[in-house]
Amino acid sequence: MIWEELRLLKSFGDFLDSTVTEADIAAKEQELGVELPEALRELYLTFNPEDPIFTAYHMVPLAELTVRKAENDWQIFQTIPVLVGENRTYGPAISAERKYGNDKPSWMWHEEELGLVMRGTFPKKVTSKPLKLVRGLSGCGVSARILGVLGTQVIGAAPSLAGAREQDETGRRRTPQATKAFWDTIQPFRRLGTTGSDIQLGGAGEDILFMWSSAFRDGLFAARTDEPLEQLIREGAPLEWIRSQNGNVTTAQIWAPELKARGLYSITPILEFLRAFAGVTEPGLSQAELEKAEENLGPLPLPIREYYALFPKAYYKTHNTLRPLSSIRKTKNGILYFLEENQNSCHWGFSLDTPFLYCQEESKWEVSDYLDTFLAQEFAWELMSREELGLEFAEVDDLKPEIMAPDGALGSQLTSIAGLSHKLAWDFGAELFQSADGRVVFLYDHGSSSGFFLSRDSGALEQLTSLL
Repeated sequence: MIWEELRLLKSFGDFLDSTVTEADIAAKEQELGVELPEALRELYLTFNPEDPIFTAYHMVPLAELTVRKAENDWQIFQTIPVLVGENRTYGPAISAERKYGNDKPSWMWHEEELGLVMRGTFPKKVTSKPLKLVRGLSGCGVSARILGVLGTQVIGAAPSLAGAREQDETGRRRTPQATKAFWDTIQPFRRLGTTGSDIQLGGAGEDILFMWSSAFRDGLFAARTDEPLEQLIREGAPLEWIRSQNGNVTTAQIWAPELKARGLYSITPILEFLRAFAGVTEPGLSQAELEKAEENLGPLPLPIREYYALFPKAYYKTHNTLRPLSSIRKTKNGILYFLEENQNSCHWGFSLDTPFLYCQEESKWEVSDYLDTFLAQEFAWELMSREELGLEFAEVDDLKPEIMAPDGALGSQLTSIAGLSHKLAWDFGAELFQSADGRVVFLYDHGSSSGFFLSRDSGALEQLTSLL
């Protein structure tokens, strides 16, 4: 199950040997009346519960394992508390039943027993009282929880430590180039991990150990000395030092620049070009309708006003869902939510006094783009999604920078739409182009070096894509 991962972690430090034997486990299983999950057996056979590494979370010794009840509002589980810390107790569920006479649990058994996260510490004086499940955190496999706890403690104690995160404390996100460089960095590593786990562990011989958590979107690289990590950074790894024996500081520029306030451009020339390009004739909101909306909301940012004036009402539910201006209300923090992603995973909004687009993926609104830049591109995306317009499109990935240069094979065939769209692009954003004859629209993502061709003329589309 997780033998390799546990041995890798143990090999990276000076840890106490386990004193548990197969016979000890068999005796405990007979006492409890259940078989221990495979990952749990391997944990006790590898690590000693008295090892100093168990600090933030301590491991319940094998001899002290007991079967306890844990419950939420509708189910009762039989569980074995194993790891304890931070007012949380972790352990595997060994059985489950529905409350109120229904004996069928509402979750299914997977390849291994479900890992439960329970509120409170263990052991408790009142052992007959069920432990309470922490909502939203149960469902993680037993092996993933073990690797997460052990990996964090082993790696966190390393003398040399560097990290890579998806975003910093202020919400700035890593550049796409830095993200790609990170994945390129870990490709040579021997990667380990269980099916369905959000934890990836890996190592390079005895020099470097790394752990990546997809749940928290960050990674840690540990070494016994600075030299292996210094070599990774010299080779382009986008790492920041957390602990350095040689006094190193961050050497990689991995954060995308913050968007600075600027004036907003009129996007009417781009939107009118896209309407004519796609053959759109349906009207958007009238001047009177816009003025009525502004009576309730206040003066709208120019790109929002132009977007609603030129985007047909019949297209409000296409790729994403555009909210009618009449239904928009300010949130508590002043954001006006106007657009919903097609899977309802994020929402977009604007304010009346900034040039920014705001995105809400969970509960917090964050600046993600300029409003005029986003709306020009969103208009093209929505047209692409209208099947009745008869538009064809092609997606391309890994475009080399030189091919998009002004004298490059593709860049030489493209021009800015209405002489404006290049002004809207920013360092790691996207940019709209048109072909020289105006028969193809191209959306290029500078950060990921990918793009989309859009055309009503299959011949013109093939002619451009043949240059790649």
